[in-house]
Amino acid sequence: MKSVLLHVTQDQACENRLQIALDLVREFGGHLTCCQVVPFEIPSPGDFYGMGASSLLPVLKEDAEKLRESSEQRLRREGIPYDWQFGFGMPETHLAQHAALADVIVAGPYDPAAQAGPSQLVGWLAIHTRTPVLVPSPDHAGLDVDGPVLVAWNGSPEAGRAVRGALPVLRRSAQVVVASAVQQEDRARLPSLAVMEYLSRHGVSAELRELPQGGEDVGDMLKGAARECGATLMVQGAYGHSRLSQMIFGGVTHRMLKKVELPLLLAH
Repeated sequence: MKSVLLHVTQDQACENRLQIALDLVREFGGHLTCCQVVPFEIPSPGDFYGMGASSLLPVLKEDAEKLRESSEQRLRREGIPYDWQFGFGMPETHLAQHAALADVIVAGPYDPAAQAGPSQLVGWLAIHTRTPVLVPSPDHAGLDVDGPVLVAWNGSPEAGRAVRGALPVLRRSAQVVVASAVQQEDRARLPSLAVMEYLSRHGVSAELRELPQGGEDVGDMLKGAARECGATLMVQGAYGHSRLSQMIFGGVTHRMLKKVELPLLLAH
């Protein structure tokens, strides 16, 4: 994870995102790209000519300049290599442009406007950029790169991409637990060891843990397993089914993003 892309915007998790990005850059000797976007399209009922947005733009720009100034002061004190990308428009467009050569995007868990989960921006980035997205938890400052990691495994291509994207962290982790939810009728079968063999080839020693799935929600089971092993990071595939159906009917990704209890690395 040599190239870290950070979404810079003023919300409740602003400091948490910055701290995670700093932890990654320090750990892997990488470079930080800060992407700050001022949206120029702000929906306002009845404002057909955009007059409301135009009047707000100078205020938004002033606030953005203050955030950039304070953030760059912090980055200079930290002494890490970084560059700053600033623009007007839609955050996802600018982030996607810079994500083409990024190893990970640090974004979320809130949307810039609503500041509430689940983050539409995180879902969009995971699906359209195909770059792993690292989502901070509001309750956890920074990332313990050497701490235990829980990998949510269901054998899907999305889960596989998440594992590949997380390899630099998994190699440094003190403990890697691969958690797989299984139906009662499947418990008699031997679990798939493909992911364990893959991790072993890359120098990662992991423990496979089956989670018997009854009536309990899979997301709750994974969070419980993460708490049990003291995980400082969870790795999982994102939106294995249609994102629209997950947003309407629910899904593991949707529920995990609704309340992020620990840093979450997602890939689609």
